[in-house]
Amino acid sequence: MLAGGVSPCTRAWPIKAIHLQAKHLGVETDDVVVEAHETSSGRKSRLLAQIKHDIAFTIGNGTFSEVITAAWRDFSKNLAHGFDALALITGPLSGADLELRTVLEWARTSPASDDFFKKVNQSNFSSANKQSKLKAVLHHLKAANGGVVVDEETAWKFLKAFHVLQYDLDIAGGVNRAFLTCIISQFGGAGSEGTWAQLIEAVRDINQSAGTIKVETLPMELVEAFQTGAAVTISRDLLPPQTPTSTTAGMDADNPLIAVAQLIGTWNDASPADQEYVSELVGETYAQLTSRLSIELNNPGTVLRYKRGIWSVKDREKCWEIGGPHIFDRHLEIVQKHATQALSQDDPSLFAEAEPTEQAANAYSKQLRSALADTLALMTTRPQVLTRCRQDTVQSIPKIVVAQTLRSGGWLRVASIDRDLAVLAEAAPETFLDSVAGWIKTGDTFKSLFAQERGGAFARTFSTGLLWGLESLAWSPEFLGRVTLALGDLDALDPGGQWTNRPLESLKSIYLPWHPQTTAPVTIRTSALNALGRKHPATAWAVYVSALPGVTQTTSGTHRPKWQDFGAVEVPQVMREDYFQEITKYTESLIGLAASKPEYLADLAEHLPDLPPAAFTKAIILIGDNIGLLRESGRNHKIWVALKDTAQKHTAFASADWAIPRSSVAEIEALASRLQPEDPSIRYQDRFGASDPLSYDRKMTWQERQQKNENLQEEAVQEIWEIGGLSAVVSFAMTVDRPRLVGVALAKLEGATVPVTELQRWAQSDTESLRDVLMGYAAQSFATRKEEWLESLGLPQWSKNSKATLLTALPFSRATWAEVESLLGRDDGLYWSTVGIGLIESKRDLRYAVKKLLMQSRPDGAVESLHAYMLRFGDLNTKDATRALLALAKAGKKLVGMDSYAVEALIKRIQIADDSNKRDLEKIEWAYLDLLVQLGRETFAKTLEQRLADDPDFYLDVLARIYRSKGAPSKEPTEQERHAASAAHRLLLHWRTPPGQKVADGFSASDFRKWFEAFLEEAEEKGYLDIGLSKLGTVLIHAPEDPDGFWVNRAVAEALDESSYEPLRSGYRTGLYNARGAYWVDPTGAPEKALSEKYRVQAESAELEGYFLLAACVRSLSKDYEQQAGSMTERFGPDDDN
Repeated sequence: MLAGGVSPCTRAWPIKAIHLQAKHLGVETDDVVVEAHETSSGRKSRLLAQIKHDIAFTIGNGTFSEVITAAWRDFSKNLAHGFDALALITGPLSGADLELRTVLEWARTSPASDDFFKKVNQSNFSSANKQSKLKAVLHHLKAANGGVVVDEETAWKFLKAFHVLQYDLDIAGGVNRAFLTCIISQFGGAGSEGTWAQLIEAVRDINQSAGTIKVETLPMELVEAFQTGAAVTISRDLLPPQTPTSTTAGMDADNPLIAVAQLIGTWNDASPADQEYVSELVGETYAQLTSRLSIELNNPGTVLRYKRGIWSVKDREKCWEIGGPHIFDRHLEIVQKHATQALSQDDPSLFAEAEPTEQAANAYSKQLRSALADTLALMTTRPQVLTRCRQDTVQSIPKIVVAQTLRSGGWLRVASIDRDLAVLAEAAPETFLDSVAGWIKTGDTFKSLFAQERGGAFARTFSTGLLWGLESLAWSPEFLGRVTLALGDLDALDPGGQWTNRPLESLKSIYLPWHPQTTAPVTIRTSALNALGRKHPATAWAVYVSALPGVTQTTSGTHRPKWQDFGAVEVPQVMREDYFQEITKYTESLIGLAASKPEYLADLAEHLPDLPPAAFTKAIILIGDNIGLLRESGRNHKIWVALKDTAQKHTAFASADWAIPRSSVAEIEALASRLQPEDPSIRYQDRFGASDPLSYDRKMTWQERQQKNENLQEEAVQEIWEIGGLSAVVSFAMTVDRPRLVGVALAKLEGATVPVTELQRWAQSDTESLRDVLMGYAAQSFATRKEEWLESLGLPQWSKNSKATLLTALPFSRATWAEVESLLGRDDGLYWSTVGIGLIESKRDLRYAVKKLLMQSRPDGAVESLHAYMLRFGDLNTKDATRALLALAKAGKKLVGMDSYAVEALIKRIQIADDSNKRDLEKIEWAYLDLLVQLGRETFAKTLEQRLADDPDFYLDVLARIYRSKGAPSKEPTEQERHAASAAHRLLLHWRTPPGQKVADGFSASDFRKWFEAFLEEAEEKGYLDIGLSKLGTVLIHAPEDPDGFWVNRAVAEALDESSYEPLRSGYRTGLYNARGAYWVDPTGAPEKALSEKYRVQAESAELEGYFLLAACVRSLSKDYEQQAGSMTERFGPDDDN
């Protein structure tokens, strides 16, 4: 947004706003909502996104289910199709999960739903994994849709609107973060990392209040960082000698007043505590000081800045050097006193009890607190500038302040100074590290601090400043060892969470061999990691693994010191020889840790391809020597799976640059064969997993791979059956991801019969996995043997519930329903109340299914069946659809989680049907009014609106539901009356068909006059004249222009110009004002100016035609917008200061 770019997935329009925690906007996909606006028309395009750090695109993944459910609800009710998009934002995906993105792109590029589904299922084009991912989405869509299968057309439309966006911002060395910092650097700023950190902090602050990110809500210095840099000018050395001016920044800083201002740095006019501090430093009242500063502020070239109540000094480092001689010991004593008080001030927003308003009122501003931290750091790093001060005083004050600040307060103190802790670490490194060590020793401070972390997009964490402080000090060889052990201690205390800025990630970034974030030599780095390995081996192991070649390929580095100079501005380039020397040392330590702790061998096996040749050989030998121990501990299966997967992958991609040599693959295969589990129930679990075990075999077609998978599954079940019989197969099915496939394979085995009693037990089980086995077994058995198999079961002797459960596994067809009638009779509701809805092929079958579903109080299933049939065949039985919709409304089920799109489509079709019953249609529109009044819907309450436009008595009846008639006594309404009033209010609020308007025939002035005269007579008699006129005025804004070109039909203009109808004009003005809807603030006030001009022209036109009261009404609106435009310019226009 700041760089002028566009959002992914939306129209290519400028980003205007980013809503965080956007639940208040009425959306379910609410982590972040991005709004882009077309500059010329004001049309908007939105991206509704959910952010998930850990997700898998499988049927059993609960997080994926949550994402699809929220997206489905928004797709059904909140999406402006063609303009809005839904997205899941996540981190790096597995190779298998990446294929879902391909499936989504196929949906977007397919001309129709049948073409898309044909493409996914086509051999030689698609794959089993792609089909698996689509199946997972459809599974979760069904769950989100109340257990009802979503038809192919609607599912295709959903997939077109749904996106998966991959970001690696949660990885310190991620590609996206590096790309973003690269963009930032294009605007000329020297510290792209610092700007990035500022962005993160600003977003966190806004996110705390579920706010909206716009240019106007971000700190001005951040916005200015994205402005075009200054023009390049000729070097001063190439110019002839010139007389220096008296208004340079340097000379401006060289006076006592400005020197004290730069000692302060930044402060807030609105803070009494800031005022007290500033006044004490200067030695005069704050009013006197600001009077003098105002004069200085208007001097050309001044270093002072004043923006929205915030005073600051430009280029503080340079001003510190120039103004240092004007600072004395008395100034530093005042700094010490107020810095201790300000930095020891706990953040009121973090208190669990009621907000301490007294403390908040006397609080120092966050601007001054940060400026004080900078002052302390400047005193430490540039003490020689303060020539009038005792150097021992200058050096001691930062240590004293930091010690006193960190001495007490616990986690609350650390959280309160989070934004300034990194700078305080630079101000007093030893004191900071001593305090951290003390907190670690007790443990409670950091345990409580980590416990405050909350999830959600951009939610705040309170350990950032702590980690940044340690990262800053890690650049120094002197402090690297202490920092490494401190981060190791913190990692041991860290419970983990959604945030990626964690102690372990800091260590990984610091010790990255090809881009180390320290100036310490390799000897010190190696020594520090060895010490970490002795104290925290698990942490050291993770650091060593991340340093292996190919494991971490990108990084944006760690936090760099703001004021300290630890020997290097930029990290020197690592030479190839030095890099491999360091890798060799790290891998030696890695192998040593694995030898002492066998629990690391599984992880070592996964990283065999990343090891240098010598370390690879040692790792193979080490794992082989520990096979017995691994079998005893049960770890052999995990290592076997990792070795087998590695061998398959590097065999399939043998020609790739990253593939290891064939000889190394052979060593891995040999080791895997030694570790292969003897128990087939363990060995074959991957054949029934969520992913395709043959996905690496690129030589087979999809059909061949599918057939081979089925053969492998049959072989697995056959072997397990031969060893342990049916009980072993059932136990095995309980351990796999897809037990239904076990049931299918079992049904294919020759001679493997399942006793009818066992099938009955499965049908009666409460275990979902066991019922899934039955579903697979029954479906395959019926597909192979048809009615013969059913007859062999002796179903008449089964319990009613067991019959119904088994029958739901059969095809959703007339033949199955005949079996239901025969076996269940009057108890067929046991089947119809639970069966999944499938596609129906004939009108007769549709009517039968709808009837049965309605009888079992499943109107949602009936609606879905009708909608699916209508989409496929273009036909709809209006009477059945009416019954289903009314039954659904009567059931009181909200459309959340159901297909509101289907409901809308049926209503739209009934509205244009010749055989629809108008009274029933009115009932339907009343029942679904909440849906029909939503923005972006394809239809609206046409029948009700037309009746309002045709029948003034009906209009008065609707008013009577909401308002008491004039002079009527008040009474407490019943609950039913409240509900009726609420619906009536929504109808009038969205009414847009004015009296005299016909949907088919256009506007009739004579019909309007007849309606209006009848309304006046009845409204006066019933006591609803004033409120009736007012509400009528709001709908008259939709009246068309007159045939002669006047901007509103003259019949309407005459009514609006009648002197006795002031409420009508008032309502008309309100309607015009509200018609603008929600809008984004334009700092130039251009939209308001355009509206002002529009209504000014209309007012002048009305005056020329003699409609003076109408003209006055519209002109008042013009003046309002003119005033708003002026306010916008005044508030957001350019500053007068420098």
